[in-house]
Amino acid sequence: MSAVPRQPSASLTLAFDFGTDSSGFSSCASAGQVRCQSLYPGQKHPYCKTKTSLLYRRDTWEPVAWGWDAYNQYTSLPRAQQQNYCYLTK
Repeated sequence: MSAVPRQPSASLTLAFDFGTDSSGFSSCASAGQVRCQSLYPGQKHPYCKTKTSLLYRRDTWEPVAWGWDAYNQYTSLPRAQQQNYCYLTK
């Protein structure tokens, strides 16, 4: 009887930080190097976190955007159109 060759194992660890004002995440592969996300949609400057914000359409409750992108989209809407969206933030 022959032994079955053992496959090398790989792992990925994800860490999430959901804060009241800002949220972020990091990852670490089996090689051990931690990678912090520092660019998020709508963010002007690299930073390890983005706004804890969500933008939904009121008619479908479909998410439209999150983080700085949600803030930028909502605040750029004319006041009359803002009523069609739900913006959640701290």
